[in-house]
Amino acid sequence: MSAAQVEAFSVDELDARGRAVVAYTAAKLQARLAKAKKAHDELICAAYRAQGDALNIEAQAKRRLTDEYDAAQARGEVARLGDNLPRVTTRNASKPTAADVGISRQEFHEARQIRDAEKRHRRAPLGRIKRGKPPRENSSRQSRV
Repeated sequence: MSAAQVEAFSVDELDARGRAVVAYTAAKLQARLAKAKKAHDELICAAYRAQGDALNIEAQAKRRLTDEYDAAQARGEVARLGDNLPRVTTRNASKPTAADVGISRQEFHEARQIRDAEKRHRRAPLGRIKRGKPPRENSSRQSRV
């Protein structure tokens, strides 16, 4: 081999080694990124599950409160719709109302909607979580459609 051939061989060998180092480094980086992506996805899924659990707890609490309030209305312990009309006797005026309880009638209405939607579609927000999507706060209300 001539000196020119040896020099060309060394350049080709160095070039091949350089490309191998670049490919190895890229593969190593890609593996590290894949591991980080998997960890990220697992954390996101765990966060979605936690959100879904929190929404279910909130919906259960609202449903329970509404059930108790409706039962109190049935027993006559709290004011019902129409108790403030002029034809109703004054003994009903002393009954506590939703405002006295500290919850607006709109909140009770929404809680009843959640309760009724849950009766129709049990655990509706979990369907989104199983599909890998975050739960929505109003998913129980939207499931009544």
